[in-house]
Amino acid sequence: MTPLVNAGDQVDVTITITNHFPDTAKEVYVSDEVPPGLQFIAGSSNIPIIQFSELVRFNLDDMEYADVREITYSLKTANARSQTLLIKDMEDGDDGYFEREALDASSNIWNIVSNPTNSGSRAWFVKGTDLGSDQTLRSQPFTVTGDSPTLRFYHKWNTQNAVDAGFLEIAVNGGEYTLVKEEIIRNGYNSSMSNGTLPSPLQYGFTGMQEDFTDTYVDLSSYIEQSVVIRFRYTPDESIVADGELPGWTMDDFEIMDMVSYTTTACVIASNVPAEFTDCTGIVDVFIDTDGIVSSVGILNDDFHLEIFPNPAQDEVKIKITSKTGGKASVGIFSLDGKLIMSENTELTTNKQKFNFKQRIFHRNLSCKNRDRPWGYYRKSSYSE
Repeated sequence: MTPLVNAGDQVDVTITITNHFPDTAKEVYVSDEVPPGLQFIAGSSNIPIIQFSELVRFNLDDMEYADVREITYSLKTANARSQTLLIKDMEDGDDGYFEREALDASSNIWNIVSNPTNSGSRAWFVKGTDLGSDQTLRSQPFTVTGDSPTLRFYHKWNTQNAVDAGFLEIAVNGGEYTLVKEEIIRNGYNSSMSNGTLPSPLQYGFTGMQEDFTDTYVDLSSYIEQSVVIRFRYTPDESIVADGELPGWTMDDFEIMDMVSYTTTACVIASNVPAEFTDCTGIVDVFIDTDGIVSSVGILNDDFHLEIFPNPAQDEVKIKITSKTGGKASVGIFSLDGKLIMSENTELTTNKQKFNFKQRIFHRNLSCKNRDRPWGYYRKSSYSE
């Protein structure tokens, strides 16, 4: 099944059935769930179907032992897309949203690089070393919101397999960092680690060689209404550096979204096969992509809540900011080719403030600073006719 699609796109499904029962399986059929939000596309199946409200059934008749059949069909997704709540594409370099910290005396810190990247021309990278290291890159605290809050980031790595690795950690409400593991719902850790990597049993990590960027998804729904910090931790040991190009770990396109997804399961049944031999697929998820445009950035920093409306815009875009703390702010409007259209300095108060813009296509950047808080950075892309 197509794992990631845009809202309204087609999902292509392939089901392979093999008869492992040591006899002819009689009157075989496959039932597959079609959850709300997905619609079967008439005529797309290679086998005639019987369709119920949220189920499609494919009759395969008898199957000899070791016989293999394949079913293909397509579904159409609804127009509801996942909503971007925060996105950091690193194109503004080290803007202060991520903070670097070495947990030992090593010097191979995380840095912004121009190669490799998943998109654009900037990404974070920590270099492999044979001197031992424990380097971290952590986000600013943010409050988790939404119905299905999910972290997605793109990364690749080249490390000494099962020895040097990258890990994802989380701190909740200012507490200690713990390993993110069960919360990873797609493209998680690819190997267990040696006991010497970190003094922790059953440690897993991103290790070995991942040549191309892959997207990892983390379910944050257990932390709704709580303040969290996400930390990327890289721990090579004192032995050898991985062979090949650019040993280390690269991270790009860090995004928090309120995700839309669809879950389905297919089962195969035969009239003469005992129920305990009936086989079903595991849960299969289809994720709906975002458009990368932030419509509300309330989770970006616990000090700020930012609303952008209406969405979609017609001839005017309004931006409302509610701040817990005051401070100086600079506001800039940029065209898509990076040219500054207008800018002004203002004082951010603890009350609600509104900005009205009548521009055709623009990016809006807002940065705020005061004595007690680090720099924050906000970016919004909008379109109005």
